[in-house]
Order: sequence, then structure tokens, then C-alpha cells
Amino acid sequence: MKFTRLSSMEEYILSRDFVSLDELCSVFGKSKSTVRRDVSDLVSNGLIEKVYGGVKAVKHSRKLVSFSERIIKMPDEKLVIGKLAAEYVEDGDIIFIDSGTTTLNMIPFLANVGNITVLTNSMYVINRCMEYPNLKIISFGGLLNLETASFTADYCSLDHIKRFNIRKAFMAATGVSIENGATNASPGEMNIKNLITKISDTCFLLVDATKFDRSALLTYADLPDFRYVITDRKPPDTYISFFAEHNIICRF
Repeated sequence: MKFTRLSSMEEYILSRDFVSLDELCSVFGKSKSTVRRDVSDLVSNGLIEKVYGGVKAVKHSRKLVSFSERIIKMPDEKLVIGKLAAEYVEDGDIIFIDSGTTTLNMIPFLANVGNITVLTNSMYVINRCMEYPNLKIISFGGLLNLETASFTADYCSLDHIKRFNIRKAFMAATGVSIENGATNASPGEMNIKNLITKISDTCFLLVDATKFDRSALLTYADLPDFRYVITDRKPPDTYISFFAEHNIICRF
């Protein structure tokens, strides 16, 4: 799909200082005319600019903060959110745990819940779940994004993911707003996040309070797509009113 290729190409360029057109043709297996059209589409997003012989990230582009940097931020708040989220997991559940430093914190609180199947695309979630014999792990393969420590959809089949009957999905976000919904900074994760929110019976959004009124690069779901929003303290009143209007349960 062109959207998937554009997302992958954008992520590839942003992770490098400079990329030639010939390199993009080689990496993505497309003709120079196709790559030129793709680059023109990406330039319109404002994160990439054309230069002589190729493209580069614009100087003001903000690179995604690495997982190792994010995991040490607000650990107490994320632990509170993880504990609240784990209360909704029941014996025999089939759940999806999204890549993210907040969702990761719910795993220790699942230790006493029986026979849980955990689906994920997160390397860190896989490693943490291995500590608990009651958790059966199913991983979605793909290209490993080192910044997010997650496998993206570039090399795995979204049709394969659709076959899973996911009861509860615990999702993360880089930013949350009423206008733009749940947003994410990594283009490579977009397709999986969007699909999971569509096929899961119940979706939970796990975000700390600093994520409200912020928007990242891409919207993967609207707020009404979530049945629950779990955070560490009361969100602004505008969100409380919005949640009540759309029958969204907010826990904090």
C-alpha cells in the first residue's frame, strides 16, 4: 500500500541526516519517478525537504524520543495507571498490550490472573511477560523500530492480525486531544494501532496527565473509539464533559 510505503519512507529519512534518491529507490524497490512522487507527498508534511541529490529532515523536525529515555520519566504515575488498567483483565482474557512505557507497567499486576493470552508488537512487553508463567505471548512480527522497541507493520500481514479475537486492547499515545484524538509520533506503528482499535471488543487508552492537549504526528484513533481512558489524575474539565457526552469511562 502507498500509505504504508510513505510512512516507512518518512521514518527512514527522519532517522538519517541525508538520503539520496538512488538509496530510496534501492531500499524501497521503486523507480526514480515513483520515489520522486513519494518525496513530493512527504515534503508537504513539513518534516522533510528536498536538497541537491536527495532529501533530508528539516532542521526543526523533532526526532522521536527513544524508548530508553521515555521509560525513566514519571515512573510512579505510570505505575498507578498500570495498576488501574490491570483491574480490568479477567481470567482467560485475550488482550493486546500496545508498545509504550505506560502500558508496560500493567504487566506485573497480571501475575495473579489466570490463563491470559497477550498479543503485542512490543519487544519490551514480550520480555516483561516472560517473567510470568500465566501469560501466553503471541507476537506480531515485522521490522523492529529501535526507537519505539516495537515491530511495525512493514513486514507483517495486517490481514493475519485481523483473525485474532481480541477482547481488550490497552493502547498508548504520544498525545491526546479532543480535536485530533489519540496520536502517535511513529509512522511505522500507525497501521497496527489503527487496526487494533477497530477489531478489539473494548479499547482502553492509557496516558499520563501530561499527554492531554497534545498532538503528535499522526492520529490513529478518535477518542470515542475508546471505552475507557485511564490516567494518573483528573483531566481538564473539557475532557470530563467530552467523556460523559460520549459514554467514555475515565479512571484516575
